[in-house]
Amino acid sequence: MKNNDKLQLIAFLTRYADDFLRENYGIRLNIPIKINGRLTKTMGRFVYFVRSKRPSVIELSKILIENNEMDVILNILKHELVHYALFVLGKPSDDGEEYFENELKRLGIVSQSTIKDITINVPRHVYVCNNCNHHYKIKRRLKYDGYFHRCNHCKGRLTYQGRKVVAV
Repeated sequence: MKNNDKLQLIAFLTRYADDFLRENYGIRLNIPIKINGRLTKTMGRFVYFVRSKRPSVIELSKILIENNEMDVILNILKHELVHYALFVLGKPSDDGEEYFENELKRLGIVSQSTIKDITINVPRHVYVCNNCNHHYKIKRRLKYDGYFHRCNHCKGRLTYQGRKVVAV
């Protein structure tokens, strides 16, 4: 992603977030939104300072941004914005808490338990068994490209197919 495109996207997401918060909670976004290339399992997170109980930043995964449609990105962003809003308002804001989960349902936003309801595309290394044609999609490339690694179904050798974007 080019730096200029990244800055435009962050500006758009910030405007969108501010409008969402004003419309639903009557507050403004007072922290930055950043794209973090180190987030691989988590697609987004709301970060705050524990001791001072101050919000710090909302981070979205670079993998999420580069491989998904805008509606998926905005759904994840809204989830993090609900964390932020409830935290600022002093209400229960952690995943799994009843108040937080009810708020997500009210707004029609994906939660930790319903993340499977949306398709998130991520890059994976794809291997295929030479015998039974079973496909494996894994995060890290195998050492020796399947020479020592065997299929779980038939014990055949695996052949590397490349890194591809797949739905999880």
